[in-house]
Amino acid sequence: MQVKTAKSPLQAKLEQAIALQSAGETRKASVLFLQVLKAQPDNVYALYSLAAIESNAGNDSLAIKYANRAVAANPGFAQARLARSVILYKLGQFSDALTEVDQALSLQPDLAGAKAHKEAVLIAGKSGIPPAPIAAGPTAQKNLTALKLQDQGKLAEAEQDRGHDAEQEHESKVMP
Repeated sequence: MQVKTAKSPLQAKLEQAIALQSAGETRKASVLFLQVLKAQPDNVYALYSLAAIESNAGNDSLAIKYANRAVAANPGFAQARLARSVILYKLGQFSDALTEVDQALSLQPDLAGAKAHKEAVLIAGKSGIPPAPIAAGPTAQKNLTALKLQDQGKLAEAEQDRGHDAEQEHESKVMP
């Protein structure tokens, strides 16, 4: 008989954040991911997820920092390498994007979307034409204060501010 071990509160929080992200509740998910990072600064899943959230929101300069941290925390995590490649592609850094997608494919040859992304990188790299901007949806709003702090090299403060704004927005919707 197998004994079940109880989930740690941190694991439960991470799973809740992933569920919220999957449901499109990115601001609420961001708050939880940031709480996970406060306890575990190198949590690759929280870093990878925040990179995706920020990139989808159009905050690619902050997204690449999360992606870089995710890859540094676990260089063998193919999804983090693919995410970094996508962000580099959006930033017009095609050579670096190609290196990253090749790394992702060497780690996981059947990684969903990686081959199609590699083709897009190769085409963009040959043509020199940067990718078209991706429109941000209503749940992908930029946090201007976080961006300002991030641009000043204060990533930790940007992360705190991002979480604070999301918490305030959540409270304003919950409280009359």
